[in-house]
Amino acid sequence: MYHKGESRGVRPSGRGLGAKPPIVLASHTSIRYSIGGEWRFFTDMTQKIGLLGSDNSHVERFSEILNVADHPSYWADSGARVSVIWGPDPERTREGAANGQIPIIADSPEQVIAECDMVFVISRDAGLHLGYAKHAIAAGKPLFVDKPLTQTPDQARELISLSRKAGIPMTSFSTLRYGSDAIAFGEGIETAGAIRYASYMGPAARNSPHGGVLFYAIHSVELMQHFHGHDVTSVRAVESPPGADRSNINVTCTYADGTLVSIALIGDGVYLFYMMAVGQEGIVEVPGTARNYAADAESRARAESAKTQVVRESEDKPRADHYELGMRQILGVLRGERPGIADEEMLGSIQLCAAIEESLQSGKAIDPRSL
Repeated sequence: MYHKGESRGVRPSGRGLGAKPPIVLASHTSIRYSIGGEWRFFTDMTQKIGLLGSDNSHVERFSEILNVADHPSYWADSGARVSVIWGPDPERTREGAANGQIPIIADSPEQVIAECDMVFVISRDAGLHLGYAKHAIAAGKPLFVDKPLTQTPDQARELISLSRKAGIPMTSFSTLRYGSDAIAFGEGIETAGAIRYASYMGPAARNSPHGGVLFYAIHSVELMQHFHGHDVTSVRAVESPPGADRSNINVTCTYADGTLVSIALIGDGVYLFYMMAVGQEGIVEVPGTARNYAADAESRARAESAKTQVVRESEDKPRADHYELGMRQILGVLRGERPGIADEEMLGSIQLCAAIEESLQSGKAIDPRSL
């Protein structure tokens, strides 16, 4: 779960599932990592990133940060550049390459691997991620797998296991957890006392062609895990209207320590991410869109002599900077400078999303750890 002092969302790795010791390095201009006991180096050069998959808008978002010098998000001293891309749709691949100023359009995944130092798997369809990732793992290239890690828990277990056996840096996450909104929420949680209830809301569509509810629910699920951990023992999901083209889903997650978290997955409503937690000493809310509610809550608390406060209101709402800050985390992990997401947490997010769908189908509460 979220640990005090993680101002940039950097978490203890909690490496597991047979992981090897951490990577050793100096800086982004002199980086070494171990492949089967053999040390390999990046030295005094701009690291070349290869993209496998081109249908995702993250082609543009990531390339704007690393390639497009006149873009507001450009990171001039990143030491990295997106240099090659491959995707199964030639037209979309050409479009993404042009928008992101990516110089090489590869003819195959194998060409991407040969032309790059690091690999980003970014196709929308998580069912393709394991197959794409195997190219990078076999070549011993540091690997980022865009969210969701995989479509199924078994695929996630295999991808994690192969990466750890190969000794390569590998991580996967939604960049939302590293944005200023999430940082502010974490700082608020630190002052709100023990959190026993929280609520997260985000967009998701059960009938998404990119893997169903998992494709976008993963954002809200990862935010919950980031702040509360992954020790969820029960997931119960309800959809309304059931099976409709446009529906909303409410997910109730029960933790082993009794903490209760609700996730609202909105397929029929505004596109918005929202986080709220109730602690024994305060309430934290991001984004603070309900300014009147915040003022009223403080007034009621004073009137009732309760030790309750709204930790965050709507003033000075941070801009959406999760892609930029997320990219710093991605490169930090692949360079060995920062710990990655714990293996158990990467797997746990896929298990929890699978539990949501299973609960919707069965009408029962599901223990995600069993999947």
